[in-house]
Amino acid sequence: MNNKRLKNTLIKNKIILHVIPNFIPGGAESQLKLLVEESIFYKHIIISIKDNKNIFEISKLRNNINGRIKIISLKLRPNPFSIIYSLKILLKTLRKYKPDIIQYWMYHSQFLSLIISLIYKSKVIWCIRHGFFSKETKFSTRLISKINSVFSNIIPDLIIYNSKTGKQIHESNGYSSLKSKYIFNGGNDIFKFSKEDRNEFRSEFNLSEKIFIVGSIARYSPQKSHQILLECFSCVLKNKRNTRLVLCGRGMDLQNKELISLLRKYDLEKSTILCGFRSDINKILNGLDLYISTSSFGEGFPNVILEASYTGLSIIASNVGDTKKIVADNGILFEIGDKESLKANLSDQYKLFLDKIENNQKYFLKRKKLSDFSRSKFTKKEMVYKYIHEWNKLLCI
Repeated sequence: MNNKRLKNTLIKNKIILHVIPNFIPGGAESQLKLLVEESIFYKHIIISIKDNKNIFEISKLRNNINGRIKIISLKLRPNPFSIIYSLKILLKTLRKYKPDIIQYWMYHSQFLSLIISLIYKSKVIWCIRHGFFSKETKFSTRLISKINSVFSNIIPDLIIYNSKTGKQIHESNGYSSLKSKYIFNGGNDIFKFSKEDRNEFRSEFNLSEKIFIVGSIARYSPQKSHQILLECFSCVLKNKRNTRLVLCGRGMDLQNKELISLLRKYDLEKSTILCGFRSDINKILNGLDLYISTSSFGEGFPNVILEASYTGLSIIASNVGDTKKIVADNGILFEIGDKESLKANLSDQYKLFLDKIENNQKYFLKRKKLSDFSRSKFTKKEMVYKYIHEWNKLLCI
């Protein structure tokens, strides 16, 4: 038996348990989904802490041969009975599967590791996806992160950051630098330029190629600074009859009274399309002419910007986290909160769009070429390989 086959045989008996607040469509969650689907020689148990109806369905996970991947929801709710019930499920899961590695995603899961490590001994990995804090960051999040930093020298065997910026920030805030490792997010292959997807999205809303569509895909949150986007779009484009703003994500719907109030304030009700939460993100990105991200804090490695670049889309983004590394070849950066810069760049992109109308084929060829180039960077294959390498090192395989 050669060395590679022997190694794969040893790995097949190894179990990694992942603990994450919510295993629902989102940035960190989608990376975890990619990771367990592609690391086919490991078995994975995913613990989703909170009670959420939008949890990923086990039947839709790829490469789940012979039940190699399992999802267990603790269905935790903020009451004593639920806490006791959730702890019983967690302890039962640990006893049944005896994981070799427990990988904790996000601060609150890592805080839970302080308790679990007293009960169950295994190799421990913390996956940190956050950038810098701001005054908008919840006090509880900042407090938990600070407590975690104190124990970062004791509890985890390895701390994995998805951004170099996040790694530097956390180490300067007291996290152990001796255990840290940077592994970037991997892009999902489903994201690519598709003229068919573009046509389908525009047909859905009856929008021709003569309409300049600007879009943003993000949940409604202070972190995403949607008000800046709305203000700048209103200032530059609200009087242009051939423009639309597409907002997609949780909370981007008619039920969000705060958002509707902002749309009224900036006179954007008629020119804005609210998509709410959708799973067909590749189709939406293909339908756009420009992607804008106005995030102001907390971002490490923004997945959606990578996904937008994979479709060859032009991007304007705030300089937060590792965004600069992602948009280096097809994007424009502006400093956080710099509305004048955003307005100027938005105006320039609209002028370029007017040129594009005269030659659609040239635009499609350019976008396809940019998509092919972008998809060669930050690949899921390289991301998964790096995680497997770290797991093997911890387990001495």
